[in-house]
Amino acid sequence: LAGYYHGLLMFERNNHTWTLKKELKNFEESSRIISLDKHSNIWISHPYRGVFYIKRSQLLNDEVDAINYSISNPLNKKFRNVFFDINGEIILDDESNFYKFNTKSLLPEKYNLLNTCLNSGVKVNYLFSDDYQNIWCGTSQTTSLLLPQNTFAGGYKRFDLNEISGLLPGGFESSYAIDQHNVIFPT
Repeated sequence: LAGYYHGLLMFERNNHTWTLKKELKNFEESSRIISLDKHSNIWISHPYRGVFYIKRSQLLNDEVDAINYSISNPLNKKFRNVFFDINGEIILDDESNFYKFNTKSLLPEKYNLLNTCLNSGVKVNYLFSDDYQNIWCGTSQTTSLLLPQNTFAGGYKRFDLNEISGLLPGGFESSYAIDQHNVIFPT
């Protein structure tokens, strides 16, 4: 699956070569950011177009019926045009709270685990999880690391990384944990 300026393309691998199989009809939005949730449903985001949800089963059809979760969702919330993929969970943000998408009920639910760690009202630019269940978070003022707590209550403990706050380029933030002691922050 690949996104481009006018929708989505499906590719097929034959004899070590990728070839275009089809263009998915009924979806003509620019598809800059694509992710799979833990049930292989498709999430697409474009900063000026919205966050779109496509059920996995629709990819086998020629047409898809995408839902724009930024403007049309069962909670009647106005979500930002961005989503975050944290440990296979899709996280939506309405600038006051974070919501985890429940793939069974197809409803966003408040994600209190993040809401207690991050300040409400502060626009989060990026959230990434690594292979060690850590969450890396950035706002325009700070970069933070949320470490899982090994307590009965669970949760995360927040550590602000003042040394790199404000150094990551806006819109292209990322991190890559090489191991538990080394992390790369591309700039």
